[in-house]
Amino acid sequence: EETLIGDAVGRLHDELMDGFTKYQNRLRHFEVQGEESFPDLSLPLTALPSKRYGKDVWPMGSRDSRLGDNTPTSLQLQQLARIVTFLLVWGEAGNLRFMPEVLYFFTDLLLAADLSKYSKGPGSTPFLTKVIRPLYNRIFETWYQHVKVSSNKKDAKKVHSNLEKFMPADCPNYDDWNELFCDPSRMCESLVLKSGTKLFSLPLSERFANLEHIDWAKSLKGCKTHREVHSIFGLFYAVHRILFLHVLIFCSTLVWVSSDNLGLKVHRGFLLLAGRSLEVRCAAVGLLVPCHCLVWTFSWCCTSGEGTRRLWRQQFGRTWLGVIGRVFLLLLKISFWMMPFGTYAAIRFVEAMGPNLHLEVLAKFLEVPMPLNLALVLHFFVSFMGAAIILLAPMFKQFPPAVWRTTPVACGMTILRWTFWTLVLGCKAWTSIVGIRALNTVMEDLQISRLGTEAVTMMPSYAFGTQWDKDVIQWIILMGTGFLLFISDTQFWFSLGCSVLGTFAAIQQRGCGLEGFASLFFGKKLFLLPQNFCNKVLHYMSLDDSSVYFFMLWDKIIEYWHYEDKVGQIMAGNLSFYGRVAGEDWGSVKQNLDEQYQASDDSLRVSYPYIFQELSPMDRTIGRNLRLLPDAHWPTNPDVLWRLNAIARSLTLQMPRPFRSPYMPVFSVIIPHYGETILMVKKDLFKETSAPASVDGAQATVLGRGRHVKGVPLIAWLEHRYSDEFEAFSARMGSIHKGMWVCDDGHSVTQPYEYCPHCPRRARRRLCEVKDGWPNCGTRWDKYKDKHWEELCEWASMRSQTLWRTVAGMTLYHQALQIHHQLQPDRGSSMYTKDFPISEIFTCMVSMQMYAFFDNTFLQHTNKMLDHFEDSLCIAYIDVRDPTPDDNGAFRNSATADGVHKKQDRRYYSCLIDKHCDYDGEMDASPTSAISTDSMIGSPTSGKRPDSRRRIPRYRVELPGYPILGDGKGDNQNHAIIYSRGIFSQCIDANQGAYFEQMLLLPCVFGEFRRNTGPNGQDGSKKIVGFPEHITS
Repeated sequence: EETLIGDAVGRLHDELMDGFTKYQNRLRHFEVQGEESFPDLSLPLTALPSKRYGKDVWPMGSRDSRLGDNTPTSLQLQQLARIVTFLLVWGEAGNLRFMPEVLYFFTDLLLAADLSKYSKGPGSTPFLTKVIRPLYNRIFETWYQHVKVSSNKKDAKKVHSNLEKFMPADCPNYDDWNELFCDPSRMCESLVLKSGTKLFSLPLSERFANLEHIDWAKSLKGCKTHREVHSIFGLFYAVHRILFLHVLIFCSTLVWVSSDNLGLKVHRGFLLLAGRSLEVRCAAVGLLVPCHCLVWTFSWCCTSGEGTRRLWRQQFGRTWLGVIGRVFLLLLKISFWMMPFGTYAAIRFVEAMGPNLHLEVLAKFLEVPMPLNLALVLHFFVSFMGAAIILLAPMFKQFPPAVWRTTPVACGMTILRWTFWTLVLGCKAWTSIVGIRALNTVMEDLQISRLGTEAVTMMPSYAFGTQWDKDVIQWIILMGTGFLLFISDTQFWFSLGCSVLGTFAAIQQRGCGLEGFASLFFGKKLFLLPQNFCNKVLHYMSLDDSSVYFFMLWDKIIEYWHYEDKVGQIMAGNLSFYGRVAGEDWGSVKQNLDEQYQASDDSLRVSYPYIFQELSPMDRTIGRNLRLLPDAHWPTNPDVLWRLNAIARSLTLQMPRPFRSPYMPVFSVIIPHYGETILMVKKDLFKETSAPASVDGAQATVLGRGRHVKGVPLIAWLEHRYSDEFEAFSARMGSIHKGMWVCDDGHSVTQPYEYCPHCPRRARRRLCEVKDGWPNCGTRWDKYKDKHWEELCEWASMRSQTLWRTVAGMTLYHQALQIHHQLQPDRGSSMYTKDFPISEIFTCMVSMQMYAFFDNTFLQHTNKMLDHFEDSLCIAYIDVRDPTPDDNGAFRNSATADGVHKKQDRRYYSCLIDKHCDYDGEMDASPTSAISTDSMIGSPTSGKRPDSRRRIPRYRVELPGYPILGDGKGDNQNHAIIYSRGIFSQCIDANQGAYFEQMLLLPCVFGEFRRNTGPNGQDGSKKIVGFPEHITS
């Protein structure tokens, strides 16, 4: 562990600053100031401790004259300086975080800046005021007129009149502005100061100080490279290669099939409209290339923005010589693409002239005249070259001018993709012959003239006649229908190919052996679950210890199932190893394994659950799948069966070596929330009203409602949908909330007798209820009291689309990491501590956009959620500050000095709270307690319950302005992402659930990101890992 900190800094730099390093290296090739433009800070970048860029690795302890006497320390300090600088810029950026290259540009200038020439000015936050807000204000002015305060104290934004219905084709967005900074040549040419001087004409050390003087309106003008047109040409330009390939295959097949019955006309010597021989008819297919190029070019002209056109015009400069070269290149391209028209005309001319063009010497050796062969070869060559350019267009930067190159792909993956699509399209083309022949047969039976089979000499006699026109229209309709079916058929063959390829991939992921094949198809995966879990998840434990702890861990999983009311008490005992499943309340479920299973407890006897015993296929089919003879030890809940099958199937995959504590990576879960329900309330589930007279008691009972209920309440539908879970819930509540009755003599019983059974028979006393238990009233919802409805609402919330359900699932990461830290940590590490706070490595953050405007109910549910779940849960929200009547002038003067847009009436802040934050109005020891909240929305008012008040934020960061400029969900998560921790983030919608057994696989998921250096020095580790979604509604 001597080099752990140094290695961690180097790896963090590689992971976090990878994009910045590549961006900075691209900028070096476009500097206009020569060697003076390169900062000294960038010198050691060619020797970073990484093989990712193919550079040499510096061993710890080596020396270099450029970095001083202690090379590792100097290198680490420079890496830390770059990391800290970028994070500071990233944290202040606000909405500019949607443009990462812009942040790289600011970071690069800040690292090389001479800060002695940088004046702070009157603003409270100089960087936010002078660098971030000018660019943000330009973005805001592009889309919005103003943001006012509505009557309900919320924000009322007003877009420009031409943007109300839809965004025009030339309206720029974040991607367009970011593309400008991705291209150093365009950026150097576009960024100009208000004085007219180009920013890149200044020395590098002075550029950061001049960022506040950039004329952003002029610099960002005409930066859009792709017009988002609402027409068929935009769609065609996006999928033109796919469409061209389908048309090419269909027309080739059509020519092949339609040439079968042309022998009679050819024998009689007629010159047909489409050609006499198969070669000539196939040559007509080559005309698709220039026709497609014409439509392709027109679509490019419709979809190319001013930025792309400017880039195309600047290829040869702005001189007369450049204009001439540009015109010459354009004519050369036109000649190349139109050449198939000329070669095809030559073919038809040679075919029409016949023997007059035969070569006397070679004609006797060839069945086809030699000049026709030459014309065919030239035509097919030109057409093939054009088709290859169209299909392989992303590989060529100039067809048409492209802004981005394709993402590099490994050679093996490229071969696999081409093989897959060749087989799919080959099968499609082979089967399409049957369909086209069927259409051809139908047209022959209907005696419809087929286009192209007419003799040229007979065309004047029936051209444009009623019969021929009718036949042509019918031919077009039939072939057009066949072509649409031909295109639609691609989805079927693609799905079939993916199914076959997925089957082989599944077998390969499971080891390509008989055991993996059997576990995939023959239900052996459940029998192997304990062994696979011990080998792959409890990787660092011995076989004996992993078996014992797996028993405890599996019983913990069953406890969660029992607490979630997925299984009852009896089924939980059948599924467990020790037969003593708790899970009655949240406190017993969160209990640690060491506290729950004492080593000296002699009552711990292992009984192997029946579900892990290997069964024959017949027994498994009859007892579990078909349930003809139901297996009493097999759960019937569909959710449990799905989860059991999911964990067993996932453990058959090849998993990477898991991370272990205390080296677990830090990561965060981000959940966006706007106004969705947090926790169900009684009025949403059940409303008591006067029932109509026509509804009798029996009918009301069948519908699951009381006599004073109109309509079927939501709680009745949930009980009907989850009837077995509601029975388990009622039984669990009955064991938790036990009633107590006492008599006058002090005798107490737990059963609601009328008289005390302990008193003498002649002097029995009546029992008086002193502690209310859970009522046994079933679905008579009007009999439940308010304190019972709190439990019912929580039960219903876990079966509805609520934020409570999502947070309850995501915070299970906390318990899973705590168990891993308890079972298999590296106790020999100097960083190991027994009571390691899991909240240091895991954060579950809810981004509540409307927290500042919550009513008492939402605030109460939010505080209950913070108090109920672990301390790793936190909430980020957008707070606002309004001017008060007393300080309106001072507020506007301060906002003007800080660069706030004059069309925004508020100042916006990103805040963070957790369960340790004090309530607003109470004594607070946090650093933000000195912030005045008198002008904040939702200040404490008298009469509120203590749990329905807002909390004082732990952190409060000012935003450049109104944060919801684009998509609400993305902007909501963007302001909160600065509070996330670690380099791994999981974004979850508020309609997804999660389960404890899934969370136990988290260390193996982290193993997917483990650094894997390839043979060429590139990093082969994964960057994105997708999890299957279990959407609740």
